[in-house]
Amino acid sequence: MAHRTLFLFLLTVGLSWTGAYADFRDEVEADWKVQLLQRETGPKRAPTPETDAAGGCDGVKDGKWGFHTENQEGPWWQVDLGDVKPLDRVVLWNRCDAAARNDNIIVQVSEDGSNWRDAYTHNGPTFYGKTDGRPLSVPLAGCSARYVRLTLRAQSWLHLDEVEVFGAADPVRNIALRRPAVQSSISQWSADHRPRGKRDTAWPERIAAVVKRSRELVEIRRGEGVDVSRHAAALARLERELAGLPARRLDRGEYERARWLQRRLLLADPLLDFGEIRNARAGLLQPHVRPVLRLVFPARRRPVPPRRLHDRQAKAFPHHGGPV
Repeated sequence: MAHRTLFLFLLTVGLSWTGAYADFRDEVEADWKVQLLQRETGPKRAPTPETDAAGGCDGVKDGKWGFHTENQEGPWWQVDLGDVKPLDRVVLWNRCDAAARNDNIIVQVSEDGSNWRDAYTHNGPTFYGKTDGRPLSVPLAGCSARYVRLTLRAQSWLHLDEVEVFGAADPVRNIALRRPAVQSSISQWSADHRPRGKRDTAWPERIAAVVKRSRELVEIRRGEGVDVSRHAAALARLERELAGLPARRLDRGEYERARWLQRRLLLADPLLDFGEIRNARAGLLQPHVRPVLRLVFPARRRPVPPRRLHDRQAKAFPHHGGPV
């Protein structure tokens, strides 16, 4: 009976440790995925009157604002349909949490983008769209135009969820969808709404860069007096295995293997002494979690000679090395 109880206890502890370690790995690898996505799509871009206006005809209807001007006199937003054509109607989907600001919105049309005429002036009631399924539909009775503009003749912000324009030749097709648009100003709520095309990840190049950086880290750690013989052997073994794989087999899995090795080399920096942190935290956690902390925060093998401290930071985390 005692043996059975001990077996069940050890099994429970083992499963708990495995689960905690798996969760930790998942979190680290999820962060790597975010880093890759940011590198592939580029950094966040500052909005312009054109790129913020693109959110007004991008096909997204969520009840929020697709574009947002500054608080100004006579704010406007317009879309270029490409050429002059007879129009059937304009459908306005409002920002639903500040819908009353558009109670007096005006629809204008133009053939050349310079000479405008009012096609419709709204005088209430407040309209919505996403929340009630009742956007404002403005009939245009076949009037011809290339440009459609929304404006307010007052000092205010102008913001809508989505603007749809339907031509007389095909009244069910939104001809404003993803067409060039522009607005009178941008605000702190503006955003770059251009689509961010995701490029295919070049895994062989990504893996090669991580391996190259790992080789550099091995030499840096050796110069710091750190025993990285196990890391160097693991790196050599990884390089042999990668060399035997065709390029099509080099994927995220191999990339993550290389990143874990690089991570261990980064955390072997003598300046990073996690021993005290590990011991303090281990006293607050359940016993089965302590092995995970020992893996994440390994104790340092030796102190750093004081004469070497001045240049360790620059060598440990150069800009191109990326976050841990």
